[in-house]
Amino acid sequence: MTGETAGSRPRAATARTSVRVGGVDISDLPHVGRLLNAPGRRLTWLTILKASVAVALAWQVASALPGDDAPVFAPIVALTTVQSSLYGTFAQGFQTVAGNIIGVALATVFVNVAGRTAVALFVATFLGLAIAKRLPIGSGAGGQVTFAMIVVIALGPTSGYASARLVDCAIGGIIGILVALVVPERPHLAPGRSATAAWADGLRSSLREIAETLSTPDAAAVPAGVQHDYVDRTLDRLRTADQDLTSAVAGAAESIRFNPRGHRHADQVQELADALTWLRRVSLQVQALALGIDALYDRPSHRPRLDRHILSDLLFAVAGLVPDEAPTQDESVVDLRRTLARTLAEATDDQVSVASVLDSVSLLGRVDHLVVELTDPAVVPPAMRHHTD
Repeated sequence: MTGETAGSRPRAATARTSVRVGGVDISDLPHVGRLLNAPGRRLTWLTILKASVAVALAWQVASALPGDDAPVFAPIVALTTVQSSLYGTFAQGFQTVAGNIIGVALATVFVNVAGRTAVALFVATFLGLAIAKRLPIGSGAGGQVTFAMIVVIALGPTSGYASARLVDCAIGGIIGILVALVVPERPHLAPGRSATAAWADGLRSSLREIAETLSTPDAAAVPAGVQHDYVDRTLDRLRTADQDLTSAVAGAAESIRFNPRGHRHADQVQELADALTWLRRVSLQVQALALGIDALYDRPSHRPRLDRHILSDLLFAVAGLVPDEAPTQDESVVDLRRTLARTLAEATDDQVSVASVLDSVSLLGRVDHLVVELTDPAVVPPAMRHHTD
């Protein structure tokens, strides 16, 4: 078996600060800039249709205004404004229009002072990027500051381009927002449910992989400074599940903000947020088990009191308690906890020194805590209980 050195072991996911958004308590809602530029953001067919309508309307309205023969920036701003949620649409629209206004205003002043030269373009680009970096807006909207400065300086403010661009941007932003308001989309709950189920699958897979490793008879010794293969896979699997559900919960919370169709779904978003907190807590227990078992078993310097095959059976049983489509039987939980108590008594029997059994007792304590987390109705959140009802 191979692994990384102890100094480069992956770290378990850390807890995040809770915040309140739209009346919903969630953990670590990303900044609006991250929301607008999230790589996992999905386009729905309704969003595509709305964006197409907004582009066509923005072009038609801007073309009808006198003095603007090529209102290309009206449809561009309309396209970038329409998002899959009203919250994202408002944020993107206001930021894009604001970025263009700032860029045009700065460029108009700058070109009157420095003129239209290559040096002026260099300085304007540098200043535009520096200003955009400091503004609390998304990268796309921030880029509009630099883009507006470059185009206005290149064409010159006396051509009338500056004022026409401002009008184009305003028209595109307004039409994009109006289209999104007229046709709001359904709250995005499905990604959160899918991510919750995937995280539960990851917990089961991790526990079963550890149990299978323990069930191997006469396993080869693992050298000091090397981890079992399941350690890296467990930490990476659960870290990825955390990121996916965090993004999905943030997207669900975003999708109900300002959405007339979203108020009745607030409780469901809260359930997803509660599931996020619970799954993080359970994952920390599983990660601690993986690291603890890795440190004790198949090591030449350790002889754990707790038999590896007994621990393997316990972990297989615990994996079966992770919520899925099958109901958990109360009798199986009672039997498992009785087995834990009996195993603990056997592990500590006839031991003169507490230190000689401390590691085994700690592992059994974590397993018992995990059983409680997975089965206690007062602890398991509603979003997870739905899997077992």
